[in-house]
Amino acid sequence: MPTSVAAMIDNSLLEHWQRKRASRAQARASLPASWRDDPRPQMRDVCETYIEAMLSLSGHRPSPAHENAPSRSSRDAFPS
Repeated sequence: MPTSVAAMIDNSLLEHWQRKRASRAQARASLPASWRDDPRPQMRDVCETYIEAMLSLSGHRPSPAHENAPSRSSRDAFPS
């Protein structure tokens, strides 16, 4: 006995994944053409690893050690 049930789709992560996909595409487009056009499979792995590293670094927050480090003002740099 077939029943017609509307499929429930969870879109809560859709925007997140769309942003991630766009970021990867932008990082991929910023690679040198010689990297993107290199036919070697190993180079494709290098490119993808580089892209993931760049995305990881762009989302990196300073460690607490950096946040608590004393800041230097211009007066400290040039004592009178």
